[in-house]
Amino acid sequence: MGELKSASNEFTESASKSEALPDNNGFDILENEAKWERRRNRFVNKVKKLREQEAYTNPNPVVAKLVPRDFYQSTNGHKQSADDFVNEYKNVANYWDEDAVKAGQTVKSVQVAGGARQGLTNKNGMDCMEDLRQTVGHFRDAGVQEIGALWRGDCGTSYSRLHEDTLRKNIREHLKAGVNVFQNFNGMNTVEMMESIPRIVKQEAKKLDVEAKVLGGICIQQNPDTLDRKDEVLAEILMHATDLVKSGHQDFYLKCANGVLEDEEFVTEVVQMLKKEFPEQKIDLHMHSTYGYAPKIAEAVTAAGIDSVDVQVDAHAEGPAHMALGIFQHTLEHSSNESAKSRAPVGLNLDEISKDDDLRYANRLRYAQYEMSFDLDSVVIAEQAGAAGGAIGSLKGIDGLVRNVSSAIKVDENDWESIRNAVYKQVSKNASSFGFATNVTPYQLMQDLQGAMDASSSADDFHFMANETVEYFSGQLGNVSSTADPHIQNKAIKQAIVGKQAQLDKMSDGDQGYDALQQMVSDLKQADKLYEDGKITRAIRQPMRLPKVKDLPKPTAEQELKAAGVSNPTDDQILNVEVNKAEGLKFAKGEMPAFVAPQWPEMMEEGGALRDVAPLISQIGFDAVELHKHTAIGFYEGMNGVGERIAVLEERIETNLEDIADYLNDNKAYAHVWEAAQNAIHDFCEQRGADPDDVPELSAYAPEMLVNEGPNWPPALEA
Repeated sequence: MGELKSASNEFTESASKSEALPDNNGFDILENEAKWERRRNRFVNKVKKLREQEAYTNPNPVVAKLVPRDFYQSTNGHKQSADDFVNEYKNVANYWDEDAVKAGQTVKSVQVAGGARQGLTNKNGMDCMEDLRQTVGHFRDAGVQEIGALWRGDCGTSYSRLHEDTLRKNIREHLKAGVNVFQNFNGMNTVEMMESIPRIVKQEAKKLDVEAKVLGGICIQQNPDTLDRKDEVLAEILMHATDLVKSGHQDFYLKCANGVLEDEEFVTEVVQMLKKEFPEQKIDLHMHSTYGYAPKIAEAVTAAGIDSVDVQVDAHAEGPAHMALGIFQHTLEHSSNESAKSRAPVGLNLDEISKDDDLRYANRLRYAQYEMSFDLDSVVIAEQAGAAGGAIGSLKGIDGLVRNVSSAIKVDENDWESIRNAVYKQVSKNASSFGFATNVTPYQLMQDLQGAMDASSSADDFHFMANETVEYFSGQLGNVSSTADPHIQNKAIKQAIVGKQAQLDKMSDGDQGYDALQQMVSDLKQADKLYEDGKITRAIRQPMRLPKVKDLPKPTAEQELKAAGVSNPTDDQILNVEVNKAEGLKFAKGEMPAFVAPQWPEMMEEGGALRDVAPLISQIGFDAVELHKHTAIGFYEGMNGVGERIAVLEERIETNLEDIADYLNDNKAYAHVWEAAQNAIHDFCEQRGADPDDVPELSAYAPEMLVNEGPNWPPALEA
């Protein structure tokens, strides 16, 4: 607390001693920082008062919300087509019990769009606008009530701020497709990067005569200093929540993209604090289960009174994605906390959900090459770096990363595990310099790019800076952590000044965006001078004012398309280039390789003897991974009902083995087919990081005659 108080006073004292700075339209960085510190100190007192109030209780069942969009992003980088997506949710209209929906005990809610979906489908050679209409339209036509899109504030579905015209067009297309909930966030909880979205959504929804709402995202994760400065962190969350409500957001969206959140007392305080201060606002938890903490945290927030929790259907769960619906229900049913146990979710029909599982497991087997297998050493390295699940799945796709890092660490380019671990070791090393910036897009991408650059270079860390690193430290993406390295920040600010000044020199006074750019340069020069003059010795939270999105340079996508030979660009092409930049242009010109789904594994090839049992083999493999986590390494530490959960997994594995045996027996399969099935199960378990010894031998379920008759049984049928 003493260190924080000293840091708080530093800006105030420096402001009083500072020499006059060049005219900067009344913007004084030191006073701006000191003003924020004073406000946070007031909110610290508010946090303490709220803590003393009577506990909030929520008598309603917690709602389990489905987030299929994030499964595809986290596990395979959206390499599956829209056809795959909708077919894997073909039966979605029947997932909910209508009586429970009418009683308000649950809601038909699915997050389908947003996040990296537009960008990655485009990058993978698919038309992102058609993908949007097909996927969202499927859930709309199935009668889903809440169709969500994850929205990165002023970045929308891109990685950098977009002009208001682009945001407006993209929001309009999402609304027209059927999206009616925008889960709006900024990774560093910068409301100035978010406040345009509720206004634009409201305006566009009114024009289209549809209903839509914007949830206010609050990013949380457990950094090394979170609990040491808990009251200050809680105060910052409360400040952000207050600003979200003032800016027109409805309800809160607690987002933990990296799944590094394990202190139950901390998350309980977050939920209780928000519920006491904003009883009319509902709260949803969106937390990945990459490192196994999600079940116990979901239990804690359910007991604390949270309204809903994001989950995956079991066939899409765990790994770098979210907690399974089955695990969530199991955890609450076995909870020793009556407040959590009594609020177990109701209204989702597991039998109806499971009707789509065969295709889910088949496709997950098909795309398994893109999914990170479970390896404890690699998972520990990724957790130390705070790596988000979606980033782990897409890391390999960063241009040049494999080639450059493999060369630097002297391993073969096919040794992906060593390459990935080298990057995340460097990301972990860099984390404190970034001030433990939140591990979520675009900040996760920034950390991965910088980590890859540093791991590839023999120079000092941050000698070469990724563009995203420069954007972050110079405040172009929102708040900068005040615990970041001030020297590295100043180096980035100098680079930002050079880059922005070069842009300014190409413009004329009066051009759209000229004034905003000039303001940014002026503010950054002030920040640079303050550091060079020794007026500040720690990172500046807001080294520049963020221009309004309407004041940014207008997009030039239409001109770029025409210059590239696309004479009559469509509205879709123009929007795609505005959002996805160079990749959108490449797609419009027909230069992006068309999407090609990976070949089916040999066992699943058309006419293959194991094709019909491949989904069962896939489920056995993924269940064996979860069993291994429970039995061998205690991965889900603190989870309730572990023994019962192990029994469920073992029974499910045995049932699937029996079903495979029945199928092979009914079809009079040759002995070599039984052997192929056994080998396929063993190999897939190993590939996924499971222990094959946890899975009984298939031969134990084979007919006695087959076991005794040897490899030539049964005899070949006559032609």
